[in-house]
Amino acid sequence: MTDAARVLDALRRVDWVSGQCLATRLGVSRTRIWQLIGELRTLGYQISSLPGRGYCWHESFDLLDSDRLARSIPAAWGVSLAWQTDSTSNRLVAERTQQHVMFAEHQSAGRGRVGRQWLSPPGGLYFSAGRWFPELACGPQSLSPWIAAFIVDALRALGAPDVCAKWPNDLLVDGQKFGGVLVEIAGDPFGDCYVCVGVGVNWHAPAIEEQSVTDLACRLPYDVNRNELGATLATAVADALDAYPPQTNGVVVDLWQGVDGFNGTEVACYHGDHVVCGTADGIDPDGALRLHTNEGLRRFAAGELRLRAI
Repeated sequence: MTDAARVLDALRRVDWVSGQCLATRLGVSRTRIWQLIGELRTLGYQISSLPGRGYCWHESFDLLDSDRLARSIPAAWGVSLAWQTDSTSNRLVAERTQQHVMFAEHQSAGRGRVGRQWLSPPGGLYFSAGRWFPELACGPQSLSPWIAAFIVDALRALGAPDVCAKWPNDLLVDGQKFGGVLVEIAGDPFGDCYVCVGVGVNWHAPAIEEQSVTDLACRLPYDVNRNELGATLATAVADALDAYPPQTNGVVVDLWQGVDGFNGTEVACYHGDHVVCGTADGIDPDGALRLHTNEGLRRFAAGELRLRAI
């Protein structure tokens, strides 16, 4: 555990604590504590200070613990935890470790679809899982909906029945996005390749209204801590990767149908500079979106459009 994490761990256990108490507990100077508090505030932690009282972390939550995570994730999968990194997916793709999950408290260069930045504020869950495949017999495009479906089923089992997925890789609850899945493939998808699945979930993260974004903490019927949720999500991804590819592509279609939040909905699809309107009708076996339009059935490949309810 880094010194910054140790400061947070001390702050979350009390209402207020003096700088001298923190310095004594960590075995560092009060100047070092002041520096660490500044670093944490820069990362987005809401830490107050008052003369004579010390410091208070108002929105405290459990920090991730690699041992707790590892105990609840399938034994065949290795687990590591970084305090801060550029991107867990970058790290895994560079190292290409077989059956490994990497968590991070903070990412400076998290990525979403089409190279968009994925914000990683304190209190979220950010991890990647990587696995080697001799080939992707069903094709790489079906991986995103396959994995998203496993994650949705896991969250529903935790007590969040309104969680659903939006093609190709968004996770929603009550129409608002709280997370996403990004699949990256290194190597030949029709030969030896390394599949890395990045997952980002807003847990205690603040909502960003203009982006219709929410968090998941208040959506579950009981207080699930971050380690329990992290292990649940990582296990869902590990299970999805270990079960892929299914015996038939039709399994992907059926699994997606059970979690698709837009099936049968009138939608507007943004394909490059063009907008195509129609009725969403699930996916093809290869993971492509099916859209019934005035011109007939059209299919859109992953990564080429955005999907919004009209």
